[in-house]
Amino acid sequence: MTSDGLPPSASSRFVELVRVRRGRVELLGEHLRRLASSMNPPPPFWSELELVLQRVRATLPTARDGIYELSARADTIEQTESRSDGEELAGETLAAGVDVAIIAVDRAALLESAATPKTFDRLLAARAQLASVRARGVHELVRRAPTGQLVGAVRANLFLITDDGLLTPSTASGAFPGIARRATLRAARDLGVAAREGVVTESDLARASDAFLTSSALGLVAIRTLDGRPLVAPSRGTRPRALVPKLRLRLHELSGASFLPEERE
Repeated sequence: MTSDGLPPSASSRFVELVRVRRGRVELLGEHLRRLASSMNPPPPFWSELELVLQRVRATLPTARDGIYELSARADTIEQTESRSDGEELAGETLAAGVDVAIIAVDRAALLESAATPKTFDRLLAARAQLASVRARGVHELVRRAPTGQLVGAVRANLFLITDDGLLTPSTASGAFPGIARRATLRAARDLGVAAREGVVTESDLARASDAFLTSSALGLVAIRTLDGRPLVAPSRGTRPRALVPKLRLRLHELSGASFLPEERE
């Protein structure tokens, strides 16, 4: 409820999903910064981001791990609520990898999904889309643009492990500029791994040594099957096989802060 006693409508609410793990809220400052950016222009109370960060952190139940929803209205009244997302995949599923299918999307849907503002109605639409396929054993959907390019999943970003390092769809091609995506690119750079943003096709995915998804809710999770076809994991002792555990560790280190390190030229 807002201070005027009315429930905010889906279209007027901007939302971020944050993960609480082991007593800490992962990259909370980054999520609040994007929430303020989505409201464009942000209300006056967002002028002191550090104060907003402290206030929100104090309201989140960090004693219990889970995914929580932060939302705000696009007016001068702050509305931040948190609740369990209720759609977190089971731990054994995340450990084994997710089953993914490719779907075609038209240009209009692609442009809408690539828009930075995250409203509650968009979140509900994504949940409904995934719920419709999870009965068939599919956990996520990778979107294919009319050009044939892969632009990422419905609620996650796509990364391929290649002989040269990492490859992920560029935001210019339609990928969502996610916080977890940016953190993964930063983690790769910190590890000295080349990470390229560009055009990704199904042929690239077929040739890749491995593939995974990233999102603030899921973290980094391997793709186990694609359209029902198992993806063979890299051989033990190879560089691609060792990369994912190193990335997970570095992401865990980065997520302990409120903000990602500033980029340097």
